[in-house]
This record gives sequence, C-alpha cells and structure tokens, in this order.
Amino acid sequence: MRLNRLDLTRFGKFTDLSLSFPVPTPGSPDLHVIYGANEAGKSTLLEGWLDMLFQIPARSSMDFIHPYQSMQLGAVLDIDLPTFRAWLAKLDAAHDVLVRRDDKARDLARRVQAVAKARLDLLNALALAGREIPEDTSLALALETAQSLLDQVSKVEALCEAEAEARQNLTRRERSKLKADDARAAWQAEWEAVCADTWMVGAPPAVDEMRAILEELDQLREHQGRIVELTHRITTMQSNRERFEQAACDLAGCLDMPAGLPVTDLWRDITRRQRSAESREDQRANLSDRLTTATQTLSELEEEAEIHRNRTVEFSRHFGVEVWADARDALTRAGELTNLRETQRELTEDLCAGMQCDTVEEARAQLRELDADALAARADSLRTDLKTLRTAQEEAQEDFRKAEDAVEAVGGDDAVARLEEQRQTLLLEIEDGARRHLRQRLGLLAVDAALRSYRDTHRSGMLERASEAFRIMSRVRYSGLAAQPDGSREVLVALAAGGGSKQADQLSDGTRAQLYLALRIAGYHEFARNNGPVPFIADDIMESFDDDRTAEAFGLLAEMSKSGQVIYLTHHAHLCDIARNTCPSVCIHELQG
Repeated sequence: MRLNRLDLTRFGKFTDLSLSFPVPTPGSPDLHVIYGANEAGKSTLLEGWLDMLFQIPARSSMDFIHPYQSMQLGAVLDIDLPTFRAWLAKLDAAHDVLVRRDDKARDLARRVQAVAKARLDLLNALALAGREIPEDTSLALALETAQSLLDQVSKVEALCEAEAEARQNLTRRERSKLKADDARAAWQAEWEAVCADTWMVGAPPAVDEMRAILEELDQLREHQGRIVELTHRITTMQSNRERFEQAACDLAGCLDMPAGLPVTDLWRDITRRQRSAESREDQRANLSDRLTTATQTLSELEEEAEIHRNRTVEFSRHFGVEVWADARDALTRAGELTNLRETQRELTEDLCAGMQCDTVEEARAQLRELDADALAARADSLRTDLKTLRTAQEEAQEDFRKAEDAVEAVGGDDAVARLEEQRQTLLLEIEDGARRHLRQRLGLLAVDAALRSYRDTHRSGMLERASEAFRIMSRVRYSGLAAQPDGSREVLVALAAGGGSKQADQLSDGTRAQLYLALRIAGYHEFARNNGPVPFIADDIMESFDDDRTAEAFGLLAEMSKSGQVIYLTHHAHLCDIARNTCPSVCIHELQG
C-alpha cells in the first residue's frame, strides 16, 4: 500500500489541505520529508492519517474549529484489492473495538457519577449526624468515617442491652435475697427450738460457731478411731514378736546353738546355716546327676567299643592282615579304587556322548585329528558361557522361589485369578497412558522445535539487519547487536567496536534512539517481506542525533524507501538539507504555519 495523496478537508486547523506524494521512478527511493515549524500541524497531519485509516473517534480532539459532524478526511491510496479487503476487515474490527471502548467509557462515566452522588449523600448524612467533613473528602475516607459512626452506634446499642439485662438480673437477685432472708428466719426459729432441749438452751450458738463445734467433734471422732486402730496394731505386733522369739529359741535348741544369745543373733545364725545347707543340697543334686550321666555314657561307649572290635576282626580277616592299621589302609585304597572306576565310567560316557562315538578308542582317534589351541580357546569360551548360564539359572531359581512365595501368600481361592485380571487391566491402562503421554510429549517437542526454529530463522534475519543498521548509524562506533542469555530470557546488547558490550539502558539517549530506529527499520523490512509494503511514518525521531549520524539514518531510510514509502515529519530546517544531500531525489513538503 502507498499513500499518493492525503486530504484534510475539514480536520483540526486545516481546511481544504491536500498533500500529494509523487510516485518515484522504478528503483528510486520513495522518501518524503514534511517540514513545518511548531504548531504548523505535523502532529495533526499524522493523526489525520491514522483517523483516515481507522475512522474518526466519537470523541476527537480535532473538532476545535470544524464541528465533529462536519469533519472530513480523504486519501488516494495505491493498494491491491486483497490488501484493501483485508484493510476493510481490520477497519471493521477496529471500529468494533472503538464502539466497545466508547461503551466502556460511558459506563465508567455513569459509575463515576454514581460514586460522586453516593459521596455527596454520605457527606450529607454525616452532617446530619453531627460529623461535618470537607466536601473534597474522598469516598474512601467518608466511608471510613461512616463506618466508625456505625461502630459507635453498635457499641452504644450493645451497652444499652447490657444495662437492661443487668437491671433484670438485679431485680431477680433482690427477689432471691428476700426469699433467702425468710428461709433464714424460719431456720433460726427451728434451731432455737432444737437447742431448747440441750445444754445450749440459754445461749444457742450461732451458725458459724455451731459449724466449728461440729468440725471439732468430727476430728475428735476420727482421732479416737485412729487411737483404737493403733492400739490394736501394737498389741498384735507385740504378740507376734513374742511368738517369733519363742520359735527362734526352740529352733536354736534343735540346732545345738548356744543359749542366752539375743534373738537377732540367733536368727542371723539360723538363716546363715539355712543358706549353707541349701547350697550343699544343690551341689549334691548336681553331682548325683553328673554321676548318672557318666555311668550311662560309659555303658554306651563299652557297647560301641565291642562293636568296633568285632568289625575290626572282620576287616582284618577279609584283607588278610594282622593289625587294624593295615586293614584301614586297605579299606581306604579299596574305596579310592571304586571311586576312580566310577569316575572313569562317567568320563567315558561323557566323552563318547560328546564325541558322538561308541568307544574311547574312536574318541582318541578323533581327538588326534583336532587342533589343541582351538580346543583350548573353545574350552575357555564354554567355561565362560557355563558361568553365565549358572548365574542366570540361580537368578531364575530365586525369581521362581519368590513367585512361589507370592502365590502361597495369596491363598487358595480365586484371588490369583482376580490379581492376574487386575494386573492385565493395569498393564493395558499403563500402555494406553504411556502412548498418550508419548504422543503429547512428541507433539509438544515438535511444536517447541518448530517455534524455536521459526524464532531463530526470523530473529536471525531481523537481528542481522538491525545490527548492520545500528553499525552504520553509529558510524562504526559499535560493531553491531547481539542477543545474550540472562537467566530464562535473552537481552539485546550493543557490541562496541573496541570490545565490550552495553545493554540498552547503559547507552546515551541519542545512541539508544539510534538502536530503536535500527530495530524499527529491520522490523519494517521483515513486515514488508511477509505482508507487503505500507507507509512508514516517523515524527522527529532524530532530535537527539548529531548531523553525521542523521545523514547515516537518512541513508538507511532512503534505502528502506525502495521497498516501501517513507515519510519523515520534522520542525528542523537543517534536516531537509541533510536529507537532500544524502538522497537527492527526496521530496520535501513544507507546511505553512
């Protein structure tokens, strides 16, 4: 899309203004500079272009000369039909957004008005309650004041209710006191009548005095009972002591112990003699048991010795020897010979089976034809395989044993079948879940890879173009731009020509503005390549540039204008000369103040 003419028929300060943008020759820059002093209408021109694209808003600041209903804009655009239809669709969407924004704004205004009315009503109510506050008090402070008054009223009401309840309690307690006084008088009369038949007839004691007398009588009764109990215990203990002394003396006489010793000494000697006797009795019983065991063992050994003597005579007679040592050697040699013959037979069978022959001679004939080294290597390999198989066999046996234990632990009912069914069900669910998870995971990985590839592809091109534009605008003071990782994100840094780097917030104002312009130029090229060219309009973005860097920036804009129309607004006259020197074909438009 290209802007060929912009008509501000009735808009802002302009009346019947028509600004034409000549079409350049093919291959030439399409660069335009609009110059005008302050208040000449450059910002109005830019806002008119935006309102022409997206419709004049319902509340426009440009109706200070021309009434809103008579405001009129127009333009001549060079645009193809698909792009125009897409622009119309976007215009409709923007119009819907503006309508919704206006509705929200009206709703907000109504709500603000309702809040203001509520605030005034609240202030008036507070004034009637004796709490006048300034009219400019905020609604929050007024609500806080009203809430404080309500809290105080609630406290007063609570105190009034508490007072009424206290008065009711006082009345109820006074009635209870009168009843208690009547009951006390009746009890006193009964008490005096009871005391008339006792020694207290002349002066019956008071309640407190009588309570003290009764308590003393209770304690006296307890002491009397305690004395009787202790007397009985003392008498019993003395009787037991006398019987013990008599029994100890009788026992000492039986044991021929000297008479006349104190009872305690007699009892100590008696207990010592008892412990000694018990210990000797235990020793005697132990020796008796050992003697019985030894006698039985001796009898068994004699029987076994007789058996061994008879067998020794038989072996000596069989082997024709005189002494047992010779017979034992002969018996050992006979056993070894039997073992060797059995081993020979087994080896012969194994050899014939392994060599697939009938006799040992045939096996020897086959072995003479074989290579000894190859057989040794084969034997080593077979030993290794045998060890591996034995290890696997042991593991399988251990697994089988565990499985048998698990089966035995389950029981003899249908629990095994139910467990097997549950296991199969769980395995199927796990398999389905694993497949779903893998599909989702592979999908996410594919999406992430595609997004990463898309970002890297497009970002690399934009970054290279922005880096080159920044290098040119900074007059090789910086060699370019780079993206550096910073935690979970990346930051853009400017690479100094002499080494080192700076982030955007570490650059000067002018250099930072050049960095942003370089990014806008790179973004415009990327947008134009994917969506087609549109007018690029910039409003005095070179205010902080020096003349050299301004010339480089105009060179980049001139180069960019070969891809799409570039319009630059400024109020600096010398920029027109710099633009003309950089791009002789630039078109200068001057707005009259």
